[in-house]
Amino acid sequence: MSNYLRHLFLALSIIALASCGPFVDPDDADFGESVLTTITGRVIDEAGKSVQGAVVRGHGISTTTNAHGVFMLPNVTVPSTRAVVTVTKGGYFTGARAAFPSSGKTTTIRTLMGLARATGGTIRFRGERIDRLAPERIARMGLAVVPEGRQIFPNLSVEENLRAFAGNRCEAAEPWTL
Repeated sequence: MSNYLRHLFLALSIIALASCGPFVDPDDADFGESVLTTITGRVIDEAGKSVQGAVVRGHGISTTTNAHGVFMLPNVTVPSTRAVVTVTKGGYFTGARAAFPSSGKTTTIRTLMGLARATGGTIRFRGERIDRLAPERIARMGLAVVPEGRQIFPNLSVEENLRAFAGNRCEAAEPWTL
């Protein structure tokens, strides 16, 4: 039995060592194809509590987490294969997280809301073309977004965020309801 345990330990050790890849520097510019994205997240400690004031660094940009442990690195150019951030705060271990970026979602939402220009085609909402309208005009038409990352109204639940914008400000014949 002890021979079996030695072999099992040896096999698990080899697997663990083989799975360790080289450190990826988030500021390394030599990565080939890239995408423009926004990196958001929340830093928590081992007890699951938010970490305020942690420095988050990635791809040439740094920021500090807010009272809820939330951070945002907007308009970051990252490799299409990976995005890496490091987190440091006195009294804690330095941490790192890698993720696979997915381009398109943020850009699509920003374009729908008039915050970014469409590069082709047209966008219509309720039969009216909106791709050339100002963001405030689009919002008045009834198109709204509840931001992710708990950055705007962090103390409201998802339902409370939706209710906050459910009012019939345009006096539409068919107002949006929850």
